Amino acid sequence: MAILVLFDIDGTLVDCGAASGKGFSKAFHEAFGVPCPIFAPADVAGFTDSAILAEVVSRLGLQCDDFEQRRALAFEIYARNLAREFQTLPPRELPGAASAVRAVRSMPGLAVGLLTGSTAATARIKLESAGIDFRQFVCGAYSEDAGSRGALPAVARARFVDLFGQEPRRTILIGDTPLDVEAAHASGSDFIGVTTGHYDRAALERAGAEIVFDDLTETEPLCRAIEELRRN
Repeated sequence: MAILVLFDIDGTLVDCGAASGKGFSKAFHEAFGVPCPIFAPADVAGFTDSAILAEVVSRLGLQCDDFEQRRALAFEIYARNLAREFQTLPPRELPGAASAVRAVRSMPGLAVGLLTGSTAATARIKLESAGIDFRQFVCGAYSEDAGSRGALPAVARARFVDLFGQEPRRTILIGDTPLDVEAAHASGSDFIGVTTGHYDRAALERAGAEIVFDDLTETEPLCRAIEELRRN
């Protein structure tokens, strides 16, 4: 395996609707004992869950001696909340997502993983609830691995090394937000954008994206773009 391709989840593979925000707010209230401020989805698009929680704590001016324990409890409750919400209103697979992952996995010399602001537990719940097999992703980097998205590619690459005994020759991130673009560029990774989240083509291109698709329905152009990046 020479190339590591990392898919984002929210806005790239699935749309959880309002369930993520509702579940997070309830979990924060239960763990910290105070109501969670309301964020517009675009205000936190691309943030890791850890970064969102830290921003909430900062806005509220909370000081907790047991912050780490409360944060862990909040994420545990959040996962349970999502699983319960998704029983009645499951997340929607975004156009072409599952077939795109399968197509990329079929390319020789590629390993497919996840790079997401979700925790590992909620990543699994989101994907499985949308009908996308979590087990097909060989490695990943999640919210609990680092506070900022920009630090996650290095975590994913380290897990690739653990699996295959060598560094990936190239890492490609597939995502939907300017923060995904920034994470790719800051880590020396390539980036492929999709406009299925809160940002249009112009916004992603302003952030530095050179390859942007409307969605993942056309697998041949996606695989061709990956192949061209591999050759560079």
